[in-house]
Amino acid sequence: MSATTKDLAGDALAGVAFLKARSEIDHKRIGLVGHSEGANIGSIAATQSSDVAYLVMLAGMGLVGEQVLYLQGWQLLEAQGAPKETVDQERVLQEGFFAAVKAETDPSALTNRIRDVAKKAGHDMSESEIATTVEQIGSPWFRYFLTFDPAPVLEGVHCPVLVLYGDKDTQAMAKENAPAVEAALKKGGNKDVTVHVLPGLNHLFQTCKTGSVSEYGQIEETFAPVALGEIGDWILSHTKVKN
Repeated sequence: MSATTKDLAGDALAGVAFLKARSEIDHKRIGLVGHSEGANIGSIAATQSSDVAYLVMLAGMGLVGEQVLYLQGWQLLEAQGAPKETVDQERVLQEGFFAAVKAETDPSALTNRIRDVAKKAGHDMSESEIATTVEQIGSPWFRYFLTFDPAPVLEGVHCPVLVLYGDKDTQAMAKENAPAVEAALKKGGNKDVTVHVLPGLNHLFQTCKTGSVSEYGQIEETFAPVALGEIGDWILSHTKVKN
């Protein structure tokens, strides 16, 4: 997990460069489609190359990474009616862990902070669990994600953008993220922004009952036809050759 979201934008641009080098490809109609973190990777890439003709953002985040994680964690538990003690413990753990990551770059110091936070929250963590947590949240990827603010990036995206969410998404909640993404794109002067929230779909754009992560593997549908239709129609409308 050493590569960050910003680093991965370079991979996307390498793909664009490859397509641009192909004689059978119309260089003026190369676009990017990204899902979840990939949506934000696509937005970074779009600000770095005029070769990106359009961008489709599927369940991308419009809030700072730390806030997205809170929405996935204690705030989601609270919204689902979890017992107060469960919500409070999760809140202490998340806020403490994230503060530790931002304050400590030394693995030993981070380990001690994580141990103290867990003890304060009344959460019994073994040394192996602490070590795994430190490895995960102390990685370059997580450190970047935690403080990444997509708004300034989105303000620099000037190609046409389609933004889609499922209204049952519990990882990139449409209610909070969709307005933030739309506002940032338009603040930067983008005049071609389409934002749709599709009913009954989860983070993977599957037709679902609850939107829970645990439900993903139980759903036979890979990707809802309604979402595929939205994407296909929008791309065709933005890439059709004018006579």
